Amino acid sequence: VLENQEFKIEGDNVRIVGKLEITKGDLFLTAGQIVYNSELKTAVITGDPYLQTKDATVDGQKIEAEFEAEVFTITGSVRIQQAQRSALADQVHIDNIAETYLLLGNVLVNEKKDEKELRGEEVLINSQDDSIEVRGPVEISFQVQKEPKLPEPEQNPDPVTEEVYVQVENVSKPRPQAEAVEIDITPY
Repeated sequence: VLENQEFKIEGDNVRIVGKLEITKGDLFLTAGQIVYNSELKTAVITGDPYLQTKDATVDGQKIEAEFEAEVFTITGSVRIQQAQRSALADQVHIDNIAETYLLLGNVLVNEKKDEKELRGEEVLINSQDDSIEVRGPVEISFQVQKEPKLPEPEQNPDPVTEEVYVQVENVSKPRPQAEAVEIDITPY
């Protein structure tokens, strides 16, 4: 407790309001309020809660925590930030031991490394094998790389004074290419 505004014990529940920091192994959590049940080892955490796990930072409006199992449910405008990925959702269930993030409701996942955007209602991110599983309808957008253009042949600056001989063998004219900036795929 960095700043204590209220500290109250009621049976098995301890209520702390103030500036809080909680650490357990590789977990780091900050918040403005916690109600901790010492018998169940669970907590309801509010007041701009922020959770840092092994590989992500997560924030939302409320965290329900089971500290022994290292399981957290974060609700309300959830944001997840990983090294190569960011995500938004209404809710996320985090299993820190299994390194999984189950995102629920209005899910948007952005993959930075290859500029993919995924939308769905239920998405499971597994950090151990860096996989994403979508349950239900999904919408995905990604950039298609354009083929590099061939360099233009150099122009002779003064064709009258200098002759240039170019021998071309077996060259076919390239077929016209269609360019796409973004493709949306929606499976049915």
